[in-house]
Amino acid sequence: MNESSDKPGPVPVEPVAFRPPRTPRRWGGTLVRWAAVTALLAVLAVLGAGAWFVFTARQVTVRVEPAPERLIIRGGLPAVPVGGHYLLRPGSYIVEARRPCFRPLEEKLTVGREKRQQVRFRMQPLPGHVRIDLRTSDGSQVPADRLQVRIDGQPTDLSAGRELALAPGKHRIEIQSADYLPLSADLQVTGCDRRQTAALVLRPDRARVRLDSAPSGARVIIDGQPAGRTPLSTELKSGRHRLEVRAPGYQTWRTELEVAAGQPVDLTAIRLHPAPARVHLRSIPSGANVMVGERFAGATPLVLSLEPGRRHTIRLSKAGFEKAERTLKATRGEEKTLTVKLVARRGVVQLAVSPPDAELFVDGKPAGQVTDRIRLAAGKHRLEIRRQGYVPFETTVEVRPGYPRKVEAILKKRGQAPMITAANGYRLKRFQTTGIFTMGSSRREQGRLSNETLRKVRLKRPFYMGLREVTNRQFRQFKADHRSGTFGGKRLDGDNLPAAQVTWQEAALFCNWLSLKDGLQPVYTLKGGQLVARSPVGNGYRLPTEAEWAWCARRDAAADGVRYPWGRHFPPPTVMANYADESARQLLATYIPGYNDGYPTAAPVGSFKAGRAGLLDMAGNVAEWCHDVYAITPYRPEQVDTDPTGPAEGRLHVIRGASWQHGTITTLRLAYRHYGRKARQDVGFRIARYAQ
Repeated sequence: MNESSDKPGPVPVEPVAFRPPRTPRRWGGTLVRWAAVTALLAVLAVLGAGAWFVFTARQVTVRVEPAPERLIIRGGLPAVPVGGHYLLRPGSYIVEARRPCFRPLEEKLTVGREKRQQVRFRMQPLPGHVRIDLRTSDGSQVPADRLQVRIDGQPTDLSAGRELALAPGKHRIEIQSADYLPLSADLQVTGCDRRQTAALVLRPDRARVRLDSAPSGARVIIDGQPAGRTPLSTELKSGRHRLEVRAPGYQTWRTELEVAAGQPVDLTAIRLHPAPARVHLRSIPSGANVMVGERFAGATPLVLSLEPGRRHTIRLSKAGFEKAERTLKATRGEEKTLTVKLVARRGVVQLAVSPPDAELFVDGKPAGQVTDRIRLAAGKHRLEIRRQGYVPFETTVEVRPGYPRKVEAILKKRGQAPMITAANGYRLKRFQTTGIFTMGSSRREQGRLSNETLRKVRLKRPFYMGLREVTNRQFRQFKADHRSGTFGGKRLDGDNLPAAQVTWQEAALFCNWLSLKDGLQPVYTLKGGQLVARSPVGNGYRLPTEAEWAWCARRDAAADGVRYPWGRHFPPPTVMANYADESARQLLATYIPGYNDGYPTAAPVGSFKAGRAGLLDMAGNVAEWCHDVYAITPYRPEQVDTDPTGPAEGRLHVIRGASWQHGTITTLRLAYRHYGRKARQDVGFRIARYAQ
């Protein structure tokens, strides 16, 4: 555009910034809307959180016993109580409970992932504090270390002034002391941390005892200990006590006194009696019977108590000696010794011995060469006549003055006689073993008993074994009134049936009787009221040792190494011995089916064929007493017992072999062994003796 032109040109337009007009804000409405939105969001957040809590929380039932007054669950999100349980998120919490008289509860609670959970807690009651006020009825002090205290059975220290913390309820306290009666009491403890005192009184466990005697001044001994002299007053513990009152020249007064606690005893009227004279009486030889006046006093040596102040006549007598008499005047408390030498009464024994030049032994002592006659003190004497190469002759003779006795002896040369016959006609067979054999049975043996331990044995001494069991007739020669009885209406008493209902002691006495009849020294002797074997065992008649019986039974069996007398297998294939059989089925509960030996009870001895050893009835008929005392010998594979005879003493003895009452695998075996002491209807015996 040209500024110098006169024509009017377009008017210039300048742009101006445009701003719309502002509307005035209404602040009140805006805030309301904002608050509403915020509230809505908060509600939604709370509802969401609540929903999240409800869906993720676990239902937990918390039981506290007893019920607390206040229960708080701390930790994590708050516990929400719903009905009888709480909603809790999984995690760890602390449960706190409070109740009067109970210890505060503060326990850890772990909430797992299970939907429903239950936990239980128990609050512990607060104890009571009890002080024991212990006193004694006599005012004495009892140190705590001399007390034994138990509360509810548990040892407790009851030091002076110490309080005991005890659970509420009833408790039992027991106190013992050496010098006091036991004390028991019940303590009712209140608890709740309260203090209380229990007063207890110990009563002395003793009583006062007063003693006096005539004469006084006597020594008093109580339970073996000197206690003083009469008159005496002392205290004794309750219980039984031994009292003695002694004075020189007087008899000791003795009593047993039962003392009760707190009850005094008065023993002030004790009268001592003058002491008798004591005479120590001996005789040469000893064993003389003594009479004091008309009273039998015993056998020498002995001590006589004689009444003082008078004369006493003492008479001594002994078989084979002259009577002796002495007179003594006794004084109070006197003690003296009197020895009386007895004068032997002698008698004559005439001897007729063949062959001559034999040696004589009297009562086991050498008496020189045999002569026509000897003079011996009156009484019983054991004579033994020996000569080289001959069997010794033994006998017992009773010598009486004025009545000569005659002894005739024909000595037999030593030999190997296979059979001998006893004085009553009983026959025995000689056996000589070699080597070692084994008794008992293997653990694998069917029917084996635990007492059949294996045992190696050597029988070195030759011996004789009876061919048969002793019969009723033979036993009645020894005991005329013997009866074997009946069983199931069947007689066991026939003359040729085996003697039964015989105790071991009766069987042993029968052997002694037969030994005396044959001039042999009896094997059994009386000791302490019981028959025992002499040691060493001589060659008189006796019961077979268990080892001899076992060796003979196996030698007598059908073959070596067998289990039964007939072989290896049960039952017996043929009739070979008297066992429990078909004929006894009405009498016995157990029998061998299909086996019939024809004898329901005992059979006459020798009714069945002899075994290989030539012995009869080693199997069946009656079981048999053995010499040995019963024992179970431990198995020692390296040990060999030579000629065993069993323990020296005992009440039970071995029984071997089966009887007519037996019919089982166990009882019919060769190794079967049992024992007894009393007589039985199916137990008898046979006899044996050593050959040398």
